[in-house]
Amino acid sequence: MSVSATKSTDYQIGYYTTVVSVTAGRTLPATTLLVDKTALASATIDAGATSAVCSVFNGNDIPVYLVRFNLKGYPAQRASVVAGEAQSTSSQLLYGRRDKTVQTDLMFLTTYAQAYAEWLVYERMRPLADVSFSLKNVWPDVLARELGDIVHLVESNAAVGSRYAVTGLTHTVNLARGLEHELEHRLAHWRDQQYLVLNDSTLGVLDSRRLSF
Repeated sequence: MSVSATKSTDYQIGYYTTVVSVTAGRTLPATTLLVDKTALASATIDAGATSAVCSVFNGNDIPVYLVRFNLKGYPAQRASVVAGEAQSTSSQLLYGRRDKTVQTDLMFLTTYAQAYAEWLVYERMRPLADVSFSLKNVWPDVLARELGDIVHLVESNAAVGSRYAVTGLTHTVNLARGLEHELEHRLAHWRDQQYLVLNDSTLGVLDSRRLSF
């Protein structure tokens, strides 16, 4: 957040002097005047979420008073509540109903909230297996693997394989018995969700793939 103060309008420095006038041999009441020295002043404001630190620098070679300082702003307005709801009747008949509520400050349009709700239903309409595996000292895989990579996993008993997307990686290095570098993979069953993939001749075509959910 950027907050600034305008010289002479928001802040003013100077010193007071007393003037005594004599007219026709008669002394008038003393008058106190402000000598403005704001021309050589500057101000900085370090604004936070709930408070601000204001500093005023006196560029004059004499001491002065800070006569006035105003810090003006606008109150934070509460945004209107938006909501989206989606459900799959076929999935509920097969697997039962599970309610999930998501509250976030990042959704400010109903279309976004509705699209996110529909995406969650699409992702969770079928049970998802919790799949993970680990590799130890398999080079260069333990260093080259990244989130989002597609790996092919084969079930050893049935010899049936499928593609999975890497959703989590945990590196563990143990030097007790020499160098042991173990990489745990957390996976989710991969389905093409029409995401945009940069630097890909097919999946990276603009206006044909989506950026997120």
